[in-house]
Amino acid sequence: MSSQDITYYDKYDYDYSQFWKDRDYENFSETNVLKKILKNSTGNWILDVGGSYGRLTDLYYQKFHNCVLCDYSEKALEQAREDFKKRGIKNVNLVAANVYNLPFKTATFDSALMVRVIHHLEDWDTAISEVSRILSSKALFVLEFANKHNIKAILRAILKFNFKYIFSGEPSKIETSKSPEGTEATVPGIIYNYSPRHIRNLLVSHEINIKRSYCLSFLRIPFIKKFVPSVLLKVVEKFFQVVLGWTKITPSIIYQSYKKNGLSQQHFSDVEDLLCCPKCKGELDRKPSSLLCSKCNISFNIKNKVYDLRYPAPE
Repeated sequence: MSSQDITYYDKYDYDYSQFWKDRDYENFSETNVLKKILKNSTGNWILDVGGSYGRLTDLYYQKFHNCVLCDYSEKALEQAREDFKKRGIKNVNLVAANVYNLPFKTATFDSALMVRVIHHLEDWDTAISEVSRILSSKALFVLEFANKHNIKAILRAILKFNFKYIFSGEPSKIETSKSPEGTEATVPGIIYNYSPRHIRNLLVSHEINIKRSYCLSFLRIPFIKKFVPSVLLKVVEKFFQVVLGWTKITPSIIYQSYKKNGLSQQHFSDVEDLLCCPKCKGELDRKPSSLLCSKCNISFNIKNKVYDLRYPAPE
């Protein structure tokens, strides 16, 4: 496994939308926080990094003039396209891309989301560096991450006298042999948990300052979810997010942050104008059904309104 491997759902025909069929509580926990963050947000271009089939699109597509749903899974984007077509959503552009080589010009977006993505990455530093590059000055960046130091993990570490785990700020790779999301059972998945300190330092190192943190999924415990009605779970979760949001004890944390001292936003009215070669970041020439980088001599297909700018191309 290389240092830049990412979870590739299409390889094993994994439908990420099925992951959410029985996770109404988790979905509520996240969207309740994101609604607060995006409540007064407006802008020209917003990027949903790893947005898959568009689970979070309803939270932002009416607030921004132009949206880009970006994911490594072409099948997920095709699923999103069909949904948007049925619902008449016309301002969300679909781009298949590798987060380590984003095909967008510098200082393009005034907002970006990255939810349930970083825990599937091996090279988180390069990923955040690329996101920082495409953000304009003062741009909003919302990052969700799996919290290594959640209360269950801390108690488990204490019982095992594993104090190194408690005090270490290094990311922790999770064993996925029992539930290898997006892979075959014999293939290890990529799942990392992070300490809040590590994520904070990572963002600051790329000129992104955290304004506020939100704890969520306080009741993500199988026993509780099994016996407590969903309506009650949501009421308690909403209350805990208000009174215990400062604790950082939950399995999931969201940081509301902003790009510091970046370049002024470039203004584009069309998605093809803000796209660039993911390898060299140079201009792309429009062809009938593709975009061509003359410098790299690489052609990127456009199929059913999905721009496939993944580099390197998936095997």
